[in-house]
Amino acid sequence: MKRNHKIMLSAFLLLVILLVNLYNNRSVGFHEVVTASLKPEDVASIQIVSISGEVENETNITGSHEIASILDQLIQLKVRKISSVDNDPSDDIRIMIRSNNGAKYLFLTVYDKSYIHVYDDNRKKNKIKNYKIVSDNAHLIRLLEP
Repeated sequence: MKRNHKIMLSAFLLLVILLVNLYNNRSVGFHEVVTASLKPEDVASIQIVSISGEVENETNITGSHEIASILDQLIQLKVRKISSVDNDPSDDIRIMIRSNNGAKYLFLTVYDKSYIHVYDDNRKKNKIKNYKIVSDNAHLIRLLEP
């Protein structure tokens, strides 16, 4: 009888560990991250700063078609939440998304074309979140690079 309990308990613990692991490794659409705090129709401008080594290129986008194109590419990304990003600060793309009223903004940093760091000023807690990009992002990177 005791042996059966041990087997059942072991199987249950294994199942719980498996479910926790599956939940933590699930990918979500980036739209859940972006549109949760800032609606695409409320975006007034996007500032993109591309840094490669010591070269820095800045682009300000205010046209509604260009804004919609960039947001569409961001929204299509599939990401997985991670605890931290090991980054090379000399090679990244920084994106500042501002709302029409100027008070709300979302600050994104793409590292190594595979990780995205999100600072959401609208949140009360946990303003910083990190994600690994798990979908193809080549089109977005071409769109963001100068």
